[in-house]
Amino acid sequence: MACCGNKPRRHQGPPHTDADPRAYTDRLNEVVTASGWTRQYAVHTISSVIRLKKDKTIQTGKVLVTCTVTIAGIATEVKSVSEDLSCV
Repeated sequence: MACCGNKPRRHQGPPHTDADPRAYTDRLNEVVTASGWTRQYAVHTISSVIRLKKDKTIQTGKVLVTCTVTIAGIATEVKSVSEDLSCV
């Protein structure tokens, strides 16, 4: 992000992941084969959000990643993860 200059971005905590995605991929391939399921990702960003923090105006952004997993003939599961980014 341009507002950060040479400063590293400060994250507001770790990403909210349940497990290693490769473990899910391997298990689904074992159970329903690679052709029996699909996975789609959508990434949405909101940038140039101005907010106040400790009486200081800062520029922030937000990233939202949504993963949709569909198992053919069984179910669809949607999970989202968001992360706030600050240039402080």
